[in-house]
Amino acid sequence: MLLLLALLAADVPKPGSDSAQVVVFRSGTLVGGAISCAVHEGGAKLTSLPPGRYAVLSVTPGPHDLVVASEAKDTFKIDAQPGATYYAKCTVGAGFMAGHPHLTSSTEAEFVRMSEKLRPVIGGSSTSK
Repeated sequence: MLLLLALLAADVPKPGSDSAQVVVFRSGTLVGGAISCAVHEGGAKLTSLPPGRYAVLSVTPGPHDLVVASEAKDTFKIDAQPGATYYAKCTVGAGFMAGHPHLTSSTEAEFVRMSEKLRPVIGGSSTSK
């Protein structure tokens, strides 16, 4: 089960001992600004990151494939361990007809460095496998 946690500050709480979490974030640059970074798993949309936003996804332990796509698809794979926090950065590169979102592994330090300029995505929850 995945749950989108809407946070009012860039302080990311620790996950419970029976879950893990993925912090996905996107800088506020103008490059690719018209392209949303929509994150999916198993066909279900988990969140959509406009520029300058972040979201914290609570995930069950085990393998997860988080996908972003437009003309091309990019997958961020993790084997989530209980109590762990993973970081993924969404960037948008050039494409033929539209920008291509990319989801790459990041670090807590990079998120903290950027968090002053990031705001949380406000939303509900999503359930996936």
